[in-house]
Amino acid sequence: SGEVRIQVEAGTVSSTDVLIRKGLYPLLRHGPPLTLGYDLVGRVEAVGPSVSLAVGQRVGALVQTGGQAEAA
Repeated sequence: SGEVRIQVEAGTVSSTDVLIRKGLYPLLRHGPPLTLGYDLVGRVEAVGPSVSLAVGQRVGALVQTGGQAEAA
């Protein structure tokens, strides 16, 4: 409930990714192993209950990690 699956079209490589790789980013929610990518742009692939987005809608997201994956 309240979650979506996003097919990632583009993710960034940012200074935050560099800090995470060096172990210097204090706000990391979970440690390695992980997929880098602080933010992403993609299309909604699936929605859970109570979500106001539509399948196929283009979205941007700040995900902290995972933005360089195929899906988030």
